[in-house]
Amino acid sequence: MADEADLAQAQLERELERAIAAARGIERTQAPPRGICPDCGAKLEAHRLKYGYCVPCVEIREARMRWR
Repeated sequence: MADEADLAQAQLERELERAIAAARGIERTQAPPRGICPDCGAKLEAHRLKYGYCVPCVEIREARMRWR
């Protein structure tokens, strides 16, 4: 099982790879829109597909970001 330091290192490596790819002009391929919210599993309305999350879950995520 990975500890927090290993997970943080893996995240840093992914971010670095994305930054290098962006600097080189390599665009990341976008996955097709999901039909369900990954946080709660609710089916997404058509207007929420491009965001990938339902409104209640986005509100929770935004609240968490404000309190960090």
